[in-house]
Amino acid sequence: MYNGENIALIECKYKAHKSDVEKLITKQVDSFKKLFPIYANHKFYLGIASFSFYPELEEFAKENGVAILK
Repeated sequence: MYNGENIALIECKYKAHKSDVEKLITKQVDSFKKLFPIYANHKFYLGIASFSFYPELEEFAKENGVAILK
């Protein structure tokens, strides 16, 4: 999602895992910036959408600033 100033990257999974959140934080933002350099200086918001979350994953995502979408 893009609103002119900010970018939101939302990872959609049937069942989310901690590795999905880690990958979103570390690799996918960098990959997006390389693929779309015009957006590299925008502020990024991250989210993970899933049908199923376990409590530890929700806590890990929140601690790392990743929004939870159920």
